[in-house]
Amino acid sequence: MARTNKSKHALLALLSLGPKTGYDIQRDIRRTIGHFWSESYGQIYPALRLIVEEGLATVEKLPQDGRPDRKVYA
Repeated sequence: MARTNKSKHALLALLSLGPKTGYDIQRDIRRTIGHFWSESYGQIYPALRLIVEEGLATVEKLPQDGRPDRKVYA
């Protein structure tokens, strides 16, 4: 039986509320459903990359001075 990527579905639900960075997503999870479900950045970013590769979301890179580009997913 194939495993279901529950993180992917939860991240899509959060993105349906509006564009977010990985940091925004982790913060929202912690503030809302963190008492029974948590995700690390090591789980969030690979799932976001997969969601974008599958065409279910887009990513916009916003340049920042002296820092890596900020990636906003929608």
